[in-house]
Amino acid sequence: MDSSSSSWVTEGKPIKGVLLDISGVLRDGNSAIPGSLDAFHKLVQSGIQVRLVTNESQVTRKDSLDKLTRLGFQGLQFDKIFAPAPLLAEELVRQGHRPHLLVHPRVKFPTLLKIQYETYTMLCIHV
Repeated sequence: MDSSSSSWVTEGKPIKGVLLDISGVLRDGNSAIPGSLDAFHKLVQSGIQVRLVTNESQVTRKDSLDKLTRLGFQGLQFDKIFAPAPLLAEELVRQGHRPHLLVHPRVKFPTLLKIQYETYTMLCIHV
């Protein structure tokens, strides 16, 4: 890699935050991906804001936090782990929509189960 292809790291505005996917970036199944522990801890120690994201629908944020902690990831915070399905459902409700969510029976997102559909007027379907 020549120096021009990595110039975005040192030029312009400083990096304020990083989104890391959990599955495939930090861990693969029940193992930390080689180098991910060191890279994660360097990011945290640098002061850069780190948020973790996951598309795993059968794992709660608490499950993800517990598994990553067991793998050696330190400094994790529950409120910095995000999954899109519950966030989307909450946002749709916040906007006054009545979401109709098609959810697999093994999905473990309590947020999705708490949504009260009766009080909203607009129907929005998300699969």
